[in-house]
Amino acid sequence: MRRVVWVLGVLAVLAVALSATLAATVSPSSSRQWLGAYGVEVAVPGTGWRLEPSSSAIEYAADAQVRAPAVLDSGFCPSSASSSRAFVGLLAPAPGTVPEVLTRQLRTWAAAVGSAAIRVPVVRESRADLDVPVPVGPCAPTTAHLTLVGRNTAAGVVVLVLVRDVGEPGDLTAAAADAIVASLRPVSRAGHS
Repeated sequence: MRRVVWVLGVLAVLAVALSATLAATVSPSSSRQWLGAYGVEVAVPGTGWRLEPSSSAIEYAADAQVRAPAVLDSGFCPSSASSSRAFVGLLAPAPGTVPEVLTRQLRTWAAAVGSAAIRVPVVRESRADLDVPVPVGPCAPTTAHLTLVGRNTAAGVVVLVLVRDVGEPGDLTAAAADAIVASLRPVSRAGHS
């Protein structure tokens, strides 16, 4: 009798696992969460990430802040409730060309996350990446990676900001970060794919 119960239990687990696999194959959007603002949206994984409420903000300095971001491993550091391994957010539209806005924002974020002494290149494309040494602190990585992507909208250039720890246990990989950035698109009215 015990063996029959065990076999039925194994079959039930396999059925559940198969159903979950099929559900993920049929509906990949169920494993993503969408963060949208200013006419664009970006997807983050459904696991490990949390969409913050519209009243929240991550702020390094007055001009380096993002409202209602998505955060990875929020509060992972016991001595810092506001800690996270990575975050992504959208900045309000700004005037100028995409490279001009990205150059300004990259300088602002690099100085705020690291220091004003960081040499920041002029951006010539719609994406900018920069490794920034981070000041020593509780649970702080030695390096943060900034990824900024600009998109033209009717109201101006909207910038996606993704800041992630580099070289730390549990950090967001470059491939996972690229997948998030690649999901940036105009807000979909028909739903998510």
